[in-house]
Amino acid sequence: TTPILKDTFHELQLSKALLHGHDIWPFSVQVLQAGKAEFIGHRIQGYLGLRDEIYCFVGQSLSDNELHAIKLIDHPHIKGEGITDQLRLDFDAILKWNHPNIVRWIDYKEVDEHLVIVQELIQGEKLSHRLRKTGVTRAEAVTYFRQIMQMLSHLHAPGMKAGALSPENLLLKSHDELVLTHFNNLGELLSSAQSPTPQSQRTYQEALYLSPEMIQGQTADHRSDLYIAGVILYHMMAGHPPFSEGTTRTVLTDHVASPAPLLQDRKHPLNQIIQKLMEKTPSKRLQSADEVLQILNGLIEKGKVAAL
Repeated sequence: TTPILKDTFHELQLSKALLHGHDIWPFSVQVLQAGKAEFIGHRIQGYLGLRDEIYCFVGQSLSDNELHAIKLIDHPHIKGEGITDQLRLDFDAILKWNHPNIVRWIDYKEVDEHLVIVQELIQGEKLSHRLRKTGVTRAEAVTYFRQIMQMLSHLHAPGMKAGALSPENLLLKSHDELVLTHFNNLGELLSSAQSPTPQSQRTYQEALYLSPEMIQGQTADHRSDLYIAGVILYHMMAGHPPFSEGTTRTVLTDHVASPAPLLQDRKHPLNQIIQKLMEKTPSKRLQSADEVLQILNGLIEKGKVAAL
């Protein structure tokens, strides 16, 4: 029995559900709390929360008892047009992926003007939690960063991008395996005309992991992912994000205008990667995850940095 099933509705889960669930979910909070909610061939076992217009549940398959993450997306685009042909092409491609560092998609459906995505359930610790509690060793940081580059290489090859890259969306499946659980910037895919989130609506935690172009409302391509990967690498190595002092507005301003800081060991070989990834102008950054991997693997082979 998993911890989720042992404690399906603790107080925080229940308060979130009561806040988010009315008039939107295809089942009532009361039915869910009673353990009787069934949806797309799953018995819903718990509610994980709301993020980026996506309600996330834990569901147990009625056919094989496997636990899955069920993501319910309530979005005006789906209500108005349904799943577009382009979305189907993208999603069908993702269903075929089998990358160790990217969450596996099992199915997707359009149900009552909602988009529903079924994914494997990763029950590991979030990288954000690990960084807050104990931090990571330098060997772990190098290993996790290399895996981030490998997942980005896989995403970027067909023209997709992570979009929501942050330690909050990276889970430790084991002590040496990192998995990206939320990607492809679904909100952007669902409504290409959707305006960027205004600076005034950004939370402090969001501000820590944004690229300059995202903050300024400019077009953010795959190089935006690379900038944020540089931010995450600095955080893992230094024990804190590169820009974290002051208010949310201060952090946003620093991403746009302040040079990337150096690690305390100013001669550390990873400084060159951090500096090149965190260039303010996308064209001045390292241009691909493969390019970053080539540099990183060279440092590992020469013994300048160590990985697990």
